[in-house]
Amino acid sequence: MSDAGIIKEVARSTADAPDVRCSAGGTLSDFERVLRDAKRSGNTLTASPLEHIKRARQILDRGNLSELLYAALELRFALERITQLELIFADDASKKMLDDYSASKKVLHLRRLAPESEFPHDIEMRHAATGEWSKIGEYRPIDQRRVAGAYGRLGDLLHAKDALALGMPETPWYRETYEFLAETCDFLRQAYEDNDQFYAYQGLDHIRMVRRD
Repeated sequence: MSDAGIIKEVARSTADAPDVRCSAGGTLSDFERVLRDAKRSGNTLTASPLEHIKRARQILDRGNLSELLYAALELRFALERITQLELIFADDASKKMLDDYSASKKVLHLRRLAPESEFPHDIEMRHAATGEWSKIGEYRPIDQRRVAGAYGRLGDLLHAKDALALGMPETPWYRETYEFLAETCDFLRQAYEDNDQFYAYQGLDHIRMVRRD
């Protein structure tokens, strides 16, 4: 083999070999490269429902039908986080309630703890100097029936189905699933953005909830 051939063979073997050297030795491992890029971009997991919704929307906007189920996963996480946030602020929420992963059950737990949480409320703050109350936010109840329907369908999408013609994008399943996921993105964003949790200000004398009929 010529010198040029030897050089090419060594280069090929080195490129194909797994990187097992420690970063201290100079070469980053695959995960260390991922971690470095994540720190630079800020692209990592957070507890924010909006981050899950944003990623689901990006998946849908890319238009790759093979990724629809990943959008469903992101929206399921978003729904669980939104409903969990409602219970976290409730002093009377039991550990069992908080540990229950079902989004629809979490809404029912909230309704049992606070029947008033079924209705929209204005959130008002009393000004120390004047004693007057002014609106600082609002609480909009999430629709429990819609939560139950969306959560059930999102979960169903994450189970393998044998009867679907998955390789045929013209089948109704693709359109129906895409439209459902897009509608769920909008539903969850509207339910979370600019909306406070029912128990967020409990125990504060200078803040009150005023029910809107």
